[in-house]
Amino acid sequence: FTPTTAGVKTFTISLYDRDSTLITSNSCSINVSNTGTNPATTKKVLCVGDSLTSGGDWTGELQRMLAQSGGTPVGLNMSNVELIGTQGSGSNLYEGYGGKHWEWYINETTSPDVPFNVTSHDKISADLVSIWQDSNANQWTLESISSATVLVFSRLNHVAGAPSSGTLTHVSGATNTSDVAYNSVGGGSSTSVNPFWNSTTDELDFTNYVTDNSFGTIDYVCVLLTWNRMAGDRALASDHADLINDAKVFLDKMHSQYPDAKVKLMGIQLPSTNGGLATNYGDANNDYGNYFSLVRTVFGLNLAYQDLANDPSYSSFVEFVNVSAQFDSLYNMPSSARPVNNRNTLTEDIGSNGVHPTDDGQMQIADAIFRSMNAEFI
Repeated sequence: FTPTTAGVKTFTISLYDRDSTLITSNSCSINVSNTGTNPATTKKVLCVGDSLTSGGDWTGELQRMLAQSGGTPVGLNMSNVELIGTQGSGSNLYEGYGGKHWEWYINETTSPDVPFNVTSHDKISADLVSIWQDSNANQWTLESISSATVLVFSRLNHVAGAPSSGTLTHVSGATNTSDVAYNSVGGGSSTSVNPFWNSTTDELDFTNYVTDNSFGTIDYVCVLLTWNRMAGDRALASDHADLINDAKVFLDKMHSQYPDAKVKLMGIQLPSTNGGLATNYGDANNDYGNYFSLVRTVFGLNLAYQDLANDPSYSSFVEFVNVSAQFDSLYNMPSSARPVNNRNTLTEDIGSNGVHPTDDGQMQIADAIFRSMNAEFI
C-alpha cells in the first residue's frame, strides 16, 4: 500500500473456508499523514530499551530520518529534533542495556555485565546472546555492543573474572564467529547503573537525570521493552500484570516530572520463525525455545501495552506503537544457509538468532517509531 494523499484509508479482511463460505470479516483504518515539519522549538527525544537498543541501530536510523537530509528514505532535516542519552555517540544518543527490563529501570540497579575492550570487531545485533569462551574455559554471553571498541559480556554459569587480555572464541549462537581479541577488561562486576536513579535521594528521578547531563528537558520518550522476563505462555494482557505494574511506576514518575512529555510505548516484534529460538534458547522445553508459546506471549504483551495506552490515566500521554505489525520476522531475522540434508547440496535458510533482528530488521523498527514521531510534527 503506497498512499498518494493524506487521510484515513479503510480496508477489509475477510476469511473464507475451503468452500468459499464467509467465516468472518473485519475492517481496519490506516491513518495516512503528511510529512512533518521542523518544530518551532527544540524537542528532546529519549529512547530507552534493552539489547535491541544497546547497539544504537534503530535509534541512529530514527535520528537520521528525522534530523538529517538525504539518504533512503530521504531524511526530513529537522534541526530542532535531538536525541538525548548517556549511551551512543555523536547525535545518536539513547539508554539501551542488554538483558534489562522495566524493573531494572525503576530501581537502584547495577549490572554484572563486563565490558571487553577491543581494537575492532565485526559483531552486529544478530550476534547478541551468542556464547563465547575465554582461555580459562569460562563462558560468556554477548549482551550488548557498546561501540566499535567495546563489547559487553555477562558470565555464563560462573563467577570468575576474565583474563586481563586475550581472546574469546565462539561456542554457539553467533552469525559472525571470528575470535574476539581484547586488550583489557574494564568496569569490574557492576558496569551499568540505572541512569535514572538518583543515588543522593535514593529514588527514581528523571529531573536529576536531565540536570546531571545538561539535557534541558524531555519531550518524547520512546521505549522498546521487553524481551526479558518473558518466561511462560502468557497469551492474555492480564498475564503481564507484573511488567505493566513496573511500567506504570516508570510512566507515573516521568509524567509527574515532565507532564508535557509524550511516551511512545513500542511493542516487540515476533521472534524468528525458522529455528532461531533454538539456536539461542534451547528446545521447546525452554520458555523462549517454544515458538508457539513465545508467539502467544508476544501478542499478550502487545495487548497489555495497548490496554495501558487506552487506560484513561495514561491515554493523554502514552501511545502504543505496534512494531510487530510493521516487522517482517520471516526475512528480517538472522539466518544462515545449510544443506537440507546430508545427501543434498540444496540449501535452506535456518534461523541463527531468536529475537535480535538483522540490520534490515532494525531499520523496520526505526520505520515504525518514525511513523509515530513524524505525526507529532505535522
